[in-house]
Amino acid sequence: MTDEQALASGLGGSRHMVEMFETTESMTDRVSTFVLDGLRQGDAVLLAMRLPHWNLISTRLTAANVLLSDAVASGRLTVLDAARTLARMMWHGVPSGGLFDEVVGKTVRQLNSSGALRVYSDMVDVLAADGFFQASDALEKLWSELAARESVTVLCGYSASTFLNPETSNALGSICRSHTDVRLNQIGMSPASPARPLDLPFDW
Repeated sequence: MTDEQALASGLGGSRHMVEMFETTESMTDRVSTFVLDGLRQGDAVLLAMRLPHWNLISTRLTAANVLLSDAVASGRLTVLDAARTLARMMWHGVPSGGLFDEVVGKTVRQLNSSGALRVYSDMVDVLAADGFFQASDALEKLWSELAARESVTVLCGYSASTFLNPETSNALGSICRSHTDVRLNQIGMSPASPARPLDLPFDW
């Protein structure tokens, strides 16, 4: 199975996946495929990402003949700004479970009511890039709890460069263990997710 087919499949109920991207281009390629395949299958798609990254994705979607205004108006595509969304759920420097449910969980439940749902978010990377690894890990656990309650495919994205320092290995290991599927790319060998090997391509 190719990477694109793997991301598109979403088999086996809820999944909480993570990928470390080496470059902005690799992120754009992967996330664009994830979104396009979802829209083509009739899935609802929720994005919570940095505005510059959304600009790159929206350009790819437009080039693929996706009418963004129609997709948004129909509810098939929902886009949230990562920084603003984070600001609404943080409490004393960490994500609040109650606020996360109010801000993100409520949206997921609304979108889930109409069929399959897939989510891409780099909010965790916004935190990790600023060195707030505990907050990022806490947010990952909230995503996992939400995925346990709702039928949803969640893909979290990080910049691989955030974890190149060996001092981040403990944080990386904890973050990976919050996911059902892990791809680290250039980071190399690290503490494995209990569900998937870390140094192999996507094959789910």
